[in-house]
Amino acid sequence: MDSLLSTFRVVDQSSRSAETFLSRLGATPEPEELVSEMRRLWLTAIPVAQVEVLTDGRTMQLRLPANTIFPGGEALLRKDRRQLMQNVATVLATESDGYSNEMELLIGTDWKAGDVFDLKANNLEIARAVEFADELIASGAPQDSVSIGIREGDGRELEFRFFVRSKAIARVEFPQFSE
Repeated sequence: MDSLLSTFRVVDQSSRSAETFLSRLGATPEPEELVSEMRRLWLTAIPVAQVEVLTDGRTMQLRLPANTIFPGGEALLRKDRRQLMQNVATVLATESDGYSNEMELLIGTDWKAGDVFDLKANNLEIARAVEFADELIASGAPQDSVSIGIREGDGRELEFRFFVRSKAIARVEFPQFSE
């Protein structure tokens, strides 16, 4: 699989980077345009990805094999995915009036809801999630725009969710706890 992926990988299209896209849009792109750009970035870099834009046009879900981002059995990001991470970070850092951008990565593990989570048994999956978040943040994504988590499922599959949320709705308050 690794040899097939390296043989048929997409050639870097620097003229179609997120930075080029964002400069064409101007200072404040619409949320739907950001979701569309995020979708394009992933499908250009990883054609086997399954991308679904939800009906609101401000939410995208993406599933792909873990070995398209990480080499088999390793937690280090593939070198040929660094440009993708930089472009994703650029979209996450883009300001859109009244909206915030967020990316979630859910890693499949052998954990079952209700069971105690065994960190040692899921060490590779956790290390991959941390590596992904660290790479995005190092590439310029705001820290509060990246989150990671676990889910029941196969560790060989990654699930991403990209949201463009209204800042008014995303704001969390705890008035019942304040004095």
